[in-house]
Amino acid sequence: MGTSKIAAISGVYIILGLYSLGFNSTDESTSKAAYETANTVQAEHIARAGLSMALVSMGGNQTVGSSASSLSMMGGTVTYTVSTPLPSSERQITSTATLNTSKVTVTAIVNYDKNRWRIERVFTQTTFL
Repeated sequence: MGTSKIAAISGVYIILGLYSLGFNSTDESTSKAAYETANTVQAEHIARAGLSMALVSMGGNQTVGSSASSLSMMGGTVTYTVSTPLPSSERQITSTATLNTSKVTVTAIVNYDKNRWRIERVFTQTTFL
């Protein structure tokens, strides 16, 4: 009778151990997903900051030509370019931010109207490295 009690208790402990292992695996995968999401959100904010810096550098100058700049901020890097493949009153700004395993590219079409640049359209693309 004593041996069967030991076997039953051992079986219960094995089952509890397997459940515990499953919970640990789920916790790790949830933690990893949260980390990737946080990196992506922060990289998007960095890319949008690059877009804002490009607009500031363009100022109220309608004749601004193509330009590029790169810098580090908030733990990541951002590179933004202003190009002129569009009509003379429009420019394309591409801002790419990289943070840990996330890379976000924000592309904006801006139009010169009433002595300032106005954002017409914004496109965002996320890539995992």
